[in-house]
Amino acid sequence: MDWDYEKLRDFLGQLLENSDGNGAFTDKQSLILNGRLDSVGVTRLILFLEANYKVTLSKKIKDVSDLDSFEKIKEVLESADGL
Repeated sequence: MDWDYEKLRDFLGQLLENSDGNGAFTDKQSLILNGRLDSVGVTRLILFLEANYKVTLSKKIKDVSDLDSFEKIKEVLESADGL
């Protein structure tokens, strides 16, 4: 599947901007474990991914660390099956 990573990058930037006032991040930067995204932000991220990328994450992630960076999120999406 052809994933629209710019859409994901924009969404993550908005979440981070709302969370800590800084929407900038690198592909490998920790977003959850370092506290930039809280539980509400993680929930919004999961809902966004499932709705926009048509994936079922409950079958692909073991815990939130699997979604801790842009790079890790991409890996999850690339290994995910559609709904």
